[in-house]
Amino acid sequence: MTSRSLKKLLLNPWVVTAMISTLAVAIYSNIYNAPFVFDDIPRIVDEEHIKNNYYFTSILDQLSPRYLPTLSLALNYRLGGLDVFGYHLFNVLIHIVNGIIVYFLARTLFGLLLPLSSNWGIKSHGRRVSPGQSASLPALFAALVFVAHPLQTQAVTYTIQRIASMAALFYLGAVLFYLRGRISSRSHPEGAAGSRLVSWSWYLFSILSAALAIVCKGNAATLPAALLLTEYLCFERSWRCWKRKLPVFTIMFLLWGLYVLFVYDVYRGGGLPENFLEDVTAKTAETKHVERWRYLYTQFNVITIYIRLLFLPIGQKLDYLYFFKKGFFDGLTPLALAFLGGIISTGVWASRKHPVMTLSVLWFFLTLSIESSIIPISDAAFEHRLYLPMFGFALCLPYIVFSLLSPRQKTALIIMVLVVAGLGTGTYLRNGIWTDDAVLWADCAAKAPHNFRAFYNLGEALGKQGKHEQAVTAYQEALTLNPRYIRSYLNLGKTLVDADRNEDAVTVYRRGLEVNPEYVKIINNLGSVLATMGRTEEAVSLYRRAIEIDPTFADSWYNQGNACADSGQLEESIPLYHKAIEVNPSYTEAYFNLANSFFKLGRKTEAIPLYEKTIAQDPDHLSAHKNLAITAFNEKLYDLAVKHCDRALELGAVMSPEFLEALKPYRR
Repeated sequence: MTSRSLKKLLLNPWVVTAMISTLAVAIYSNIYNAPFVFDDIPRIVDEEHIKNNYYFTSILDQLSPRYLPTLSLALNYRLGGLDVFGYHLFNVLIHIVNGIIVYFLARTLFGLLLPLSSNWGIKSHGRRVSPGQSASLPALFAALVFVAHPLQTQAVTYTIQRIASMAALFYLGAVLFYLRGRISSRSHPEGAAGSRLVSWSWYLFSILSAALAIVCKGNAATLPAALLLTEYLCFERSWRCWKRKLPVFTIMFLLWGLYVLFVYDVYRGGGLPENFLEDVTAKTAETKHVERWRYLYTQFNVITIYIRLLFLPIGQKLDYLYFFKKGFFDGLTPLALAFLGGIISTGVWASRKHPVMTLSVLWFFLTLSIESSIIPISDAAFEHRLYLPMFGFALCLPYIVFSLLSPRQKTALIIMVLVVAGLGTGTYLRNGIWTDDAVLWADCAAKAPHNFRAFYNLGEALGKQGKHEQAVTAYQEALTLNPRYIRSYLNLGKTLVDADRNEDAVTVYRRGLEVNPEYVKIINNLGSVLATMGRTEEAVSLYRRAIEIDPTFADSWYNQGNACADSGQLEESIPLYHKAIEVNPSYTEAYFNLANSFFKLGRKTEAIPLYEKTIAQDPDHLSAHKNLAITAFNEKLYDLAVKHCDRALELGAVMSPEFLEALKPYRR
């Protein structure tokens, strides 16, 4: 294939789409069995709203931050339950679509900015080609860098962080549609009806995309500033032109501000509340435990780390647990600020000769500003926050390579191919770590030995795999790093119980209660261990104490019921089980044990519907099928007895030969 035919091929959007898709599919081919981890557990696995129709009700009622990503999770659950494959497939598809948008956006921007760049110099057979043609290859590599960079794994492989990738999809789309509208209005005669219709269609798509972006993630609030940045660099720079546009832009900013306030439930159309400023202040602080200026000083250091990771993605971690700085002169904060100021100054200085670099630098800082400025967030650093800012890096890198090596296009091409290959390999290898949550957390703990959360989550992952002794070691390390982290005591105690080390579990639980005497889960679990050890009176006392602290804690009602039932106080166990069910109507074992109490008391007709309720909640509950078969037979409900006997046998139950023989005449 000749050089000219290759370039022609690369100008074909279908070929470009296929290349971007193939790359994404290849480097993310090993993630489809990766388990839910970290925030996936509370926000997907344990989140009841995605398992019912909550997000399919009135859109206006549910129009709120992160509504659209959560709706997509609800759709995933409806289609495949908690099977991780569908969730990962959706995330990869979003990443592919984003890569395609990046290509068209980069090509549009290069086409608009190349005439302003005197040093681009891409030539074809001795003559300069058009901006659109010369932009196709750098734009392709911008998209490939965006798709292949290992930092993107945390927004793609980490299921819950589709929040970041979906917000980026609509954010990038809004900018692209706006630019297409501006190009359309500039390319046709003034006043042509067809031209106005096309232009306003693009603008409408841009507005719709912007509206969807803000219900994905709050960083979309910077979108108007991004549009102003592209407008200034790509179209008009004179004050005379901007003075005419200011009224329009002012109105657009006000409307956008009202919409953002509406989504974030500060303003719902009924007038501004009396405590409006307090509400806005509260909404712009995810945590009250970190002062705004302290958070900003920390971010100077964090952004420096982000920039290093862009160029050298080594040492990636799921959880950085970066400690907040105490003040401006804490650590290398002044040097970090000087470094960042130098980058921004260089970007602004290059605006006349190299506007692509200006756009890239300002895009990076602008799109990162919501999460890395004066809006305090509990965690200082996370890689998924770089998903949208990555566009600035992806745009700048091929621009620099092709500009510096403009006389040697083949060399530039080879360099970019090697860069993409290296990034893609890094992504594939990084994804391999995500396929086992114990490996993922072991990797994090090895790279961040100060991170107690990494050791805590490592212990949890090892415990699920039945590696109890290794889990105990991980939890103990977590407690060494942070003796105040109460959940480490809770899970360490559970793991010791699983390892048949009840005395050690009692010791750990008591240590935990020294840290937090009113932590009902530990109080309840301590009672359960003591009950297992035959110390029933102590156990019941602990259950009652937990109930006094939190009457809505169903486990303590349930366990107290078990203690009564085990000691032969069946009548006393019944109201306790009922209370557990009242507090938690989905408490399967409470229904089952309540049914057992009724059965033992001879109240079999009351036991049957409770066994059926247990099976409705857990269709594979072997003991419920077995007990229901026996109870139904005693009540002469032979069809029901046969049905559940057969199901119990399918599940592996052992039924007495006498019962099976007695049931034979009633089989059809």
